[in-house]
Amino acid sequence: DVEASFNGGINSFRNKVASNFDTGSFDGSGEKLSAVITFIVEKDGSISQVKDSGKDATFNKEAERAIKGIKGKWTPAKVGDQYVRSYFKFPISMAFE
Repeated sequence: DVEASFNGGINSFRNKVASNFDTGSFDGSGEKLSAVITFIVEKDGSISQVKDSGKDATFNKEAERAIKGIKGKWTPAKVGDQYVRSYFKFPISMAFE
């Protein structure tokens, strides 16, 4: 069995999320905000059912938007020799100074 992976690795995915993230609403707040974004990696490598959770609704929605905007496919999970849908949990936190 093989877990789903982003082409280029998880660090590449993190970097894409960070570069897609619009920090304009948060600059200078001095806060550290966090959210957990969950999604399904489909059999074709696309993502669906992106959902956010965390204390700050604005941060949550921006994290969700940043992830939905990433170009690039995932390599889907495999069980045996079959591609399968899989659940992915992506925690994100940022400090704004």
